[in-house]
Amino acid sequence: MKNKPEAPLEPDGREQLIPREGWVALHLFYQIDRVQWTLFTEDEKLSLKTNLTRLAQEIRAMPDTQLLLFSVVSPKADLGVLLLTPDLHDANAFEKRLGGSLGTEILTPVYSYLSLTTNDGFASNALYPKLPDSPVVGFYSMSCRRGEHANWYSLGEKDRATLLHHHRAALSPWEDSVSRLVTASTGLDDGEWAVTLFTHDLLDLKNVIHESRFDPFSAQYVDFGEFYVGIQLPLDELFRRLDL
Repeated sequence: MKNKPEAPLEPDGREQLIPREGWVALHLFYQIDRVQWTLFTEDEKLSLKTNLTRLAQEIRAMPDTQLLLFSVVSPKADLGVLLLTPDLHDANAFEKRLGGSLGTEILTPVYSYLSLTTNDGFASNALYPKLPDSPVVGFYSMSCRRGEHANWYSLGEKDRATLLHHHRAALSPWEDSVSRLVTASTGLDDGEWAVTLFTHDLLDLKNVIHESRFDPFSAQYVDFGEFYVGIQLPLDELFRRLDL
């Protein structure tokens, strides 16, 4: 039996946890405790916002790492985060630090999603994508049905390929206006896929989801999770939007 090759080590001596292919994708959604926030002095508030700003800069300076921060457009959450990074250790460490970056009990996680970038059948992107800077961000999870009368996993490979071909064709009218990041989450989170959409026009975001539901793949074989919509903003404007 061949010995397992030793994993590379981080500078602090720990073993890296980097998948053989793809990056870790972590979606985080937080509520802000504004009552607790009002208990801080203005100097304390400025210090905490500076702390989050420096942490965002540190994360974005990491190799092959991308971080998006956005204001969520509904009471479901206040602050949304999308993190792409190679090492599961870094994803975990950054997630903990982000949650405490504005002080104790200010950011309460209300939803999260763990997945991996992929280039398999559902994805139109590469394993190592460059996230667009489009201001409108949409996120939802999805799973393929395994019911008695509609079981995606009982279909043959040819039938699955045909359905996916038609599904991608149904999305083609929005290729220039809506960018997609499809990440895989079977065994990692509650759903099987995470879909992040980027656009400049909220109507395009609505229409691409609406129209795609009529193609046979979505209509017969897909269940959708909860939807979140946010707006990417520079940090100083994000703080103002979130009343921080």
